[in-house]
Amino acid sequence: MPSNELNERFKIVYQALQDRGEIVKSNSEKSKSVFANYIFGNKSYGFLIDKCLRNERKISFKHAQKLEEHYQVRLDYMTKGEMPVFQDEVTPVASRAPSSEVRYVEKGNSNILFSTAAAFATNTFGMNNSEEYTENFSIPGIHGEHVAFVIDGNSMYPTITNGDMVICRFLNTGERVVDKDIYVIRTFDNNLLVKRLQRIFDKKNKLVELKLISDNYIEHDPFFIPIEEVRDLLKVVHKVTRL
Repeated sequence: MPSNELNERFKIVYQALQDRGEIVKSNSEKSKSVFANYIFGNKSYGFLIDKCLRNERKISFKHAQKLEEHYQVRLDYMTKGEMPVFQDEVTPVASRAPSSEVRYVEKGNSNILFSTAAAFATNTFGMNNSEEYTENFSIPGIHGEHVAFVIDGNSMYPTITNGDMVICRFLNTGERVVDKDIYVIRTFDNNLLVKRLQRIFDKKNKLVELKLISDNYIEHDPFFIPIEEVRDLLKVVHKVTRL
């Protein structure tokens, strides 16, 4: 496969490993030098990692195999972009429900409300009009009341891609937002966005903003919205992959 595709996925994997605490600066067991030793065979080759991240050097299939060996990164992801990224990945949205398991039933007999309003995986708000159509359905193994949205955009790639459907639940009373988890944000303008969230507090420890973070960080920068613009937060707990 073209090495530039490997490199783009390598960048995503490297950031993901940092987020997972597998690469930690100034940590003797998880430093960039240790990572370089696993991938390139020499602790002094940390500079090669930086070159790859800047597209000044390309990794090869051999390096992708090293990622699989030492960090459980799936070769199918590195070579074909097929999810999940990690062999041991157990993030909430990693659950996949084959289309054969999706069972549509009459309203009142199922626990998932499907909405035609799209949740936008972009850095711009998409306007959802009032002509929203809803239908109830169920998926084996998912219990309790949930809401489903189809995703429009690729800012959450590779975790969620354009056309995927996310299954969400409203936060329980008193439940706190977990930083870096994935949520659907509904604003008072009736816009929907799917992002990782980070809470921003002022000097008096009052929540004032939410930082919205994309997994496709190479193409999409994080941005902020004031907390008073947030109408609802729904936590993404499952994903149905586009066929």
